[in-house]
Amino acid sequence: MDTYVQIRKTIIDNIPVLICKNGEKNQKGNIILLHKLLEDKEHEILLAYYLAQSGYEVLIPDLLYHGESPLSVRISKKMDFNKLYTEMDKSMELIRRLMDDISDRKVGLIGSSYGGMLALAAGGILDGISFVGAICASPNWAQLLKSGNIESFRIFSSNRPVIDYQIVQESIRKYDPMYHIDGFEGKDIMLMNGALDTTFKYCLTEPFYKELSERCDNKKHSSITWKKYDKTGHSVTYDMIQDLLEWLKQL
Repeated sequence: MDTYVQIRKTIIDNIPVLICKNGEKNQKGNIILLHKLLEDKEHEILLAYYLAQSGYEVLIPDLLYHGESPLSVRISKKMDFNKLYTEMDKSMELIRRLMDDISDRKVGLIGSSYGGMLALAAGGILDGISFVGAICASPNWAQLLKSGNIESFRIFSSNRPVIDYQIVQESIRKYDPMYHIDGFEGKDIMLMNGALDTTFKYCLTEPFYKELSERCDNKKHSSITWKKYDKTGHSVTYDMIQDLLEWLKQL
């Protein structure tokens, strides 16, 4: 039987959200899908379509300072990138509020780039998350900033440097997934990186993957998968989507 995907726009606890689901009543569960930096919820419709077609109900919010949210970069065209870290508690609260709205079903988080970083941060500190998928993201924030690669966003930044490590280091210690390895116990993790990604280089993922892999071997965690794509840069490709869907089937 053919399935169709419904997409509707709504507001959940003052958060602008797109909800995507197929026409069948029996859903596999819920996924909160988090978009890239400087983009918005509408940019994730393609991935949400595939996830919904596979049986998930997908919620795509506008993240802090993005899309239709207050003080959006869509209007200002510039951003204080330090706030992405110093106001991380607001982003975690946004995810928690969406999870509370779902309440009675298992919840997974999937995000790309900055959205993947948020998904991993939430996965390490929030209860009630079953799985986390991070595409073209880094779970190693300190090394990401020290690499200087984030300076590629300087055209959109209201500050120089784009991010001041001295300002954000306290938030990094509080939320960086590298400091919350224990928080991933019982959660399935999928990491996907492009070898040609010059900002979120896949080598930044390796320490996190190794640490979690050791804990998986000791039966402290469910599973961790890391896939690297030799001909891919900082973009979500069709191959990534298909691998993600296959991974979800096996959970």
